Amino acid sequence: MGLDVNKSLVGWGPTNDSFTLGNTGLSFKLARRVNGGYYFSVNRPEYISVNTSDMTTSNEYRITIYKSADLSYQNLVPAGLLGTIVYSNFKFADLYLANPIILNAASCQTPEVSVQMGDDYELKEFNKAGDTSRLIKFNIGLNQCQSGISKVTYSLKANTQVMDQKKGIVALSSSSTAKGIGLKLMDDSGQPIALDTTYPFNGFNTTGTSFNIPLSAAYYRLVDGRLEPGTANASVTFIVNYL
Repeated sequence: MGLDVNKSLVGWGPTNDSFTLGNTGLSFKLARRVNGGYYFSVNRPEYISVNTSDMTTSNEYRITIYKSADLSYQNLVPAGLLGTIVYSNFKFADLYLANPIILNAASCQTPEVSVQMGDDYELKEFNKAGDTSRLIKFNIGLNQCQSGISKVTYSLKANTQVMDQKKGIVALSSSSTAKGIGLKLMDDSGQPIALDTTYPFNGFNTTGTSFNIPLSAAYYRLVDGRLEPGTANASVTFIVNYL
């Protein structure tokens, strides 16, 4: 017994008894109950392998839908004919999806953040290696968070050279003209944020939809290099995981 699929909605899966639901990242398997006992897979028509004595229109069927590939932000499987259950030239039943499947990936909207560090610094603030400027606080927004998220973690990844991974210090961008300083990344209390390290966001709760992850940054006098004034920019990628 096989499934002759409606190719506008369904495609062939990675195995003989699996079928994809378009390009949604979802697939399904179809099985029939044999003589009140175990379930027997319904395959593609070209892979039919079944005892003809088991053929009956009164079989019980079950469908299993599972994730088979990466899901996009939103997936829609429209209602309609998925395929026809066939054996040889005989059609046993049409398989319909009565209602559409709408699958939303659990996530939040995280807009880009531009942190204004200021332009009124003086070289005397960085007399020796390790000196830092005033803390500039900022937030990473988590907006329009969807239901189904129970935990949020985050990490920071440098887009410039890492000067000290554990202390969260990164080099300025190549377009910057200032010399001898880097940027130090911290939490809102001034504790260093280690780069490429996952942190839990303890401010998240399942009843809210919008949150702020509070962080801070400061310029940092590097050990090596001559101190010179100029523009001082850096960029960091913020990575969020929804669990």
